[in-house]
Amino acid sequence: MKNSFKKTAIALGLVATASLGAISSAQACLVYLGASNNEHPLIGRTVEFGFDAETQTSLATDFINFPRQSHFTTYGADKPLSWNNKYGFSGMAHDGLVSDGVNEKGLYIAMLWFADGEYAPRDANKPGVASGSLGNWILSNYASVEEAVNGLAEMSVYQSADNHLGIELPMHLQLVDKQGKAVVIEYIDGKMTVTDNSEFGVMTNSPKIADHMTAYRELLAAKPHLDAGKSTEKGMLAGLPGGYTAVERSVKTAALKALTPKPKTKAEAINQVIHTLNNTDYVKGASSFPSRGLSGGDQETSFITIIDMENNDYYYRTVDSQVLHKVDIDKIDYSKGNPVTSFDIYGGIRYIDVTYRVQ
Repeated sequence: MKNSFKKTAIALGLVATASLGAISSAQACLVYLGASNNEHPLIGRTVEFGFDAETQTSLATDFINFPRQSHFTTYGADKPLSWNNKYGFSGMAHDGLVSDGVNEKGLYIAMLWFADGEYAPRDANKPGVASGSLGNWILSNYASVEEAVNGLAEMSVYQSADNHLGIELPMHLQLVDKQGKAVVIEYIDGKMTVTDNSEFGVMTNSPKIADHMTAYRELLAAKPHLDAGKSTEKGMLAGLPGGYTAVERSVKTAALKALTPKPKTKAEAINQVIHTLNNTDYVKGASSFPSRGLSGGDQETSFITIIDMENNDYYYRTVDSQVLHKVDIDKIDYSKGNPVTSFDIYGGIRYIDVTYRVQ
């Protein structure tokens, strides 16, 4: 793995305009609440990123496990906040910073790029955490969405490029807990904004979540046959957005989410989430855009994740293999004193050889 690529490999997207009719070309990670077979949330997530044109190396990502009482330190302050985690957690990490993960209490976080945001300056009178450390901090300390929202309200969350990645990380977050509560947390004009996203359920990169919701309402008003709440003939979903920009992907996913029938089993539910995520998949190299470092250039869907909150199963597949992998969170020993463990999620194409069935 090229060190220069790994150093810049956390920049997870850029900006799209709020108007569906005037969308600029922009990278767009995505997370949404899929149709579940029961009251327990099922979450789907994609991560889009540039890849090294010379080596074809994808976004440097490890699946990592942090046992209880692992030690963390944030960055970008004269006296940086340090802590030991109360809860064990696992997820996708880039140089140790988790951008998609779940803790042993069933709190999930997705961190996505938010170019429209603006953080307040570091407040030395409050405990301060840099934006890139939010995934580690939240999963370490909170058991529910309510706890996380209340806890963050007492924190100074700030931006700083004074980290080992060398770039500022303007993130907004989607939090989901086992009770099905989902919120988006954004830092706008220096203030923390919390939006209930339990019903809409979808989130991508910039613009603000409110603009995505508005774009979806405008789409349904203009094309009522896409509205699952109306008794109209769906047809072949003419007019459903098909581009790669953030708003196109969010409103398309919202429409498909609403149109998806309630699955009867968990396996069916997971399969439907995969099909929905496939509808927004970046074909490797088909799109490109300028950005900082190697987050720009030709793009790909580096990986997707699916989190079954009922059974505490964390699924993923990568750009180099369509086979679904599973980590059973219940089988991870988060006991204090255990080492931090991780593995590279990539590994080349995998398949099931069924030649024997015709022999």
